[in-house]
Amino acid sequence: PENIRNLINRIKTINSNARILPSIKTNVPLEQVLEQRCFDLDRVLEFEPEFLADQSHMHDSSVTSVAIIIDGEMDYFKFNEWIQNILTTRGVDIFRFKGIVAIKNKTEKFVFQGVHMLLDGEKIDTWKEGEKKISKAIFIGRNLN
Repeated sequence: PENIRNLINRIKTINSNARILPSIKTNVPLEQVLEQRCFDLDRVLEFEPEFLADQSHMHDSSVTSVAIIIDGEMDYFKFNEWIQNILTTRGVDIFRFKGIVAIKNKTEKFVFQGVHMLLDGEKIDTWKEGEKKISKAIFIGRNLN
């Protein structure tokens, strides 16, 4: 569709060397994404000699991340109530979040992700026999103390 072509054109104006992998819900082979070693400082310096000297940007010290790791399975309804409460009360401060949850009495892994108060989740492959069931989440945002 036209909106996809427009998006690709916009990306190419930002980075003409960017490789674009069309996908639905990031469904691409991991080997096409991980360990690509795409950043090449020498190439960047060819196009932007002052890249390393640029001190114009500042980092916001109020932006942090919080990781949560819980051993064992979680009750689905308690997890849902907890995540909804966080997003309702702190969603404005949460820039990005994602995780994987081991739901009690379920064989599938449940993954979730979101931005601010928008949450998406789905079941993915099953826990392997003997695999330790662990729930993990990461939140990136402002004032997450």
